[in-house]
Amino acid sequence: MHGNALAGELPPELGQLSHLRSLSFHANSLQGTLPTQLGQLSQLRIVSAYMNSFSGSVPTEIGNLHKTLTRLVLGRSNLDSIPSEIGRLTRLEVLNLYDSRVDEGSDKGSILTAKPLEWIRIKRQLDADESLQELADPNLRDSPGQRLSKVLR
Repeated sequence: MHGNALAGELPPELGQLSHLRSLSFHANSLQGTLPTQLGQLSQLRIVSAYMNSFSGSVPTEIGNLHKTLTRLVLGRSNLDSIPSEIGRLTRLEVLNLYDSRVDEGSDKGSILTAKPLEWIRIKRQLDADESLQELADPNLRDSPGQRLSKVLR
């Protein structure tokens, strides 16, 4: 559904698509909050929702997808926080929050506990020096099972 000039909000009924494995609706004009019902999609592997106007927080229910979710692409949005539950995503390989409005109150440390995270792009929502140093902390990067290979600025 990407690039189809879709507008409006994602309906909560999305959570009824129990066999859905990939949800790609990037490059549209969607707004509102991401529905909490995303956490009910127990087979969901990929969420690609960048380049929309979503606001609010990534729902805490995203942590329910800890057995399946491998890619979470939410950049270029108006999302303003990420929950600590993102650290429960044990299969997460790609996280893109680039050019979003994720605030200082988000638990950025929990991002690095997600294993086997290989790629992360978070440029504009972090303070350049202090937060990048936090992400580059060798104790976090080299923790058991952690395969963080890129922190892109």
